[in-house]
Amino acid sequence: ALFALILLFILLIFRLQRYRIRVREEMGRQMATLQMKAIKNQLDPHFTLNVLNSIGSLYASEGSREQADYIFGKYARLIRETVISSDQIIIPLADEMEFIKNYIDLERFRCNDAFSYKIETDPDIDLQKKIPRMLIHTFVENSIKHGLKDSSGNGVLKISVRNEPGRLIINIEDNNSDSGKKHELSTGKGLTIIKELIDLYFRLEKVQIVFSLDPILSDSDQMTGRIVQIVIPG
Repeated sequence: ALFALILLFILLIFRLQRYRIRVREEMGRQMATLQMKAIKNQLDPHFTLNVLNSIGSLYASEGSREQADYIFGKYARLIRETVISSDQIIIPLADEMEFIKNYIDLERFRCNDAFSYKIETDPDIDLQKKIPRMLIHTFVENSIKHGLKDSSGNGVLKISVRNEPGRLIINIEDNNSDSGKKHELSTGKGLTIIKELIDLYFRLEKVQIVFSLDPILSDSDQMTGRIVQIVIPG
């Protein structure tokens, strides 16, 4: 009886471990699906054709070959990073930031330099810290699509990464556009994906990432920009 009880206990632990592995694998697949949706949204056919057509126009113009080579190199690196990390749902912060830089440069090219950008990173930041893939990029993409691309050269995107005791703080700030119009904060597909991604990441890694998305208002209560703050514990 004692032997049977011990055997039953071992079997129960074994099945529990298998169940946990299956749950973890399923959450990993769900995260990968969400991230691929974000990639598909960002590297859609319109984006790709627009970039390639613009590069082709540069190659056809005298004196623009050097710029065409530069932009093509950016696009090639973006595609390369997408392919290399296609099977990764969690990546180093350094890889996410490199992807973002290439993406921003391509979007500035597409928008005829409608906005500028600045990235500030504390020198003591651990660039190998693991984060969900596409976490920061989705907010950056949101800022560009919902304001900065129409900024007529006056748009500014600021990204800062800094350490605080026990947590990593990432701020993404934009001045929206120079039109002075009141804009809605986007709650589209990108942010829906992010919320689901953060929930799955918590269930998978037991790390609770939180974010806030707030308007920047002028004295006349006009929305002049947006600021996103991402807080990652650890």
